[in-house]
Amino acid sequence: MVILSLPEHLRYRPENMYLLTVMTGKPSQHHINFTLRKLVKQLLPFWEGVFYVRTARYFLGRRVFIALIPAVCDTEGAHQLSGFASHSHTYFCRRCLLQIGDIHNLVPQTWIMRDPAQHRQLALKWKEASTEEERQKIYDEFGIRWSELLELPYWDPVLFTIIDDMHFAQLGLFETHLRDVWQIDHEKSGGDGLYPEVKDQQKLSKASLRNLLNEIRENQTSLQKRLQEQKKKTLWYICFKLGLRTGVRKKKSLVDQILTWRSSSGPANVPQVPPLNYNDIPDAWEGDVLMDNDSDVVSDSGVSDASFGSRASSAPLVMRPAPSFAFNRDSAFEKLKSKTLDFAGKPPSLSKPNLRTLKALCQDLGIHYNSVDSKRILAARILDYRKENGSNDPVPVSKFDPLVYDKIKAKFEVEEPSRHTLMSYEHTYLESLSIDYKVPPFDTSDPPHSTVTKDDLGRRLLLWRQEHRDTPLKQTLPRHVIGRDLLEEIWADMKRTILPTWIQSPPPNWGTPAQGKLSAEEYKVGMHGAPQYLNASTTLYKNSMQINTWVIFVFFIIGECLVTIHFR
Repeated sequence: MVILSLPEHLRYRPENMYLLTVMTGKPSQHHINFTLRKLVKQLLPFWEGVFYVRTARYFLGRRVFIALIPAVCDTEGAHQLSGFASHSHTYFCRRCLLQIGDIHNLVPQTWIMRDPAQHRQLALKWKEASTEEERQKIYDEFGIRWSELLELPYWDPVLFTIIDDMHFAQLGLFETHLRDVWQIDHEKSGGDGLYPEVKDQQKLSKASLRNLLNEIRENQTSLQKRLQEQKKKTLWYICFKLGLRTGVRKKKSLVDQILTWRSSSGPANVPQVPPLNYNDIPDAWEGDVLMDNDSDVVSDSGVSDASFGSRASSAPLVMRPAPSFAFNRDSAFEKLKSKTLDFAGKPPSLSKPNLRTLKALCQDLGIHYNSVDSKRILAARILDYRKENGSNDPVPVSKFDPLVYDKIKAKFEVEEPSRHTLMSYEHTYLESLSIDYKVPPFDTSDPPHSTVTKDDLGRRLLLWRQEHRDTPLKQTLPRHVIGRDLLEEIWADMKRTILPTWIQSPPPNWGTPAQGKLSAEEYKVGMHGAPQYLNASTTLYKNSMQINTWVIFVFFIIGECLVTIHFR
């Protein structure tokens, strides 16, 4: 304990501090009261005043008054010291009665503040309970237990248990914003941080998503119960799709958000997921495929799944010719082209020509292809072109390895493959997957799978998987804001900045794994350096959104200081 009436330069000297006890370990629950009882016993007489017959300055004696105000410690210690439940309890806050399920509620006017008198009454009820079961019931229902500090008549557990700035600010808000919200990556350039965090989340199958959205659209009385039956990851994805807040920890909060949104939105606002159509173009199907209306198919940004349905087309798929490019069509190329056009002769060897040669050959022959096609795919397109023009080329026999197929099938079950991954498999493996998962041909009159092109097999397999299987979401665009470019500007500004001797300067290369975790004192880099960071960001970034991010950062630091002062 320290004497707050002493000036600051004397307050924390060892000879002016009072060490009550040293605990060998964290006390369990209310067992800290055994230590507090000794302290309270010593402090109680000083509330009425203790007369000292003589002091250093008053030889006729002096009456001394002492009050224990305030308690400064971390959240866990503060809750245990003052008789509050854990910060993970339903009533997690020692200032208000907001429940942890509503922790995302940021409207202070709706928070019911704690009443110190009621707290004392419930704590006394806990103390006088005759059984441990009765005590546990009071604790579970109200989140309060007895603290020996309540023996002090002036002790206000709500007002006197303060939120200290070291744990709340430097090691709390500021560290969380740097590490989790804005994130630091010294190896990549910083971004806007506008994309949602999808770590450990998963994309629902379109069948499951379609059913849930239909139930939300119908909005029957059983909707709440139906949502409560879902897993948290499922509710997270629904909120993600509806554009609602996803950064909540409790399942109940996700359910409440969906119900609140539906009560204020009409059925037409609930997105629709079209039924499975094997003529659709999957969201993740990269390349130059076009629909009949000649509109580009592009993938959304941020995460791998960002749209509700595939791009549908009732007409056959059309392929846009890839952009032409300059190519030296020498005698060797002309010989390859001539041999390709000799439909009665043997097929040309397509393993030796490079990728550009095969693309140029496709352009000259009018063969449409995807710009991301590999050599193997281009060669297959050229051989298909020969077959369409009457050649009798022998069908290559592909080897089927059951062990390889088992690995391909297991991977297909776990995650959604990309087009590149599917096209890297042999035709026979895609054919076997189509048979095992009963992926139908375009219609019953079509030839068997073996004559369906590899591109169509892969596309329909991906459509089937999106319809019937959940898959982990992937972060396709960076979430971090503080990247290598901004860190280098900050480090350079730090070298040019002279700090007062009473401020501990942070490490010159903070933000890198080699430096390690900053201490609480070093996290003051945010408060003392925020204006210069804003200057660095406006110099570095021309994008107004990135500048706005750092303006918010500066105001966050100012607000954090004001909040700390308010809660003191």
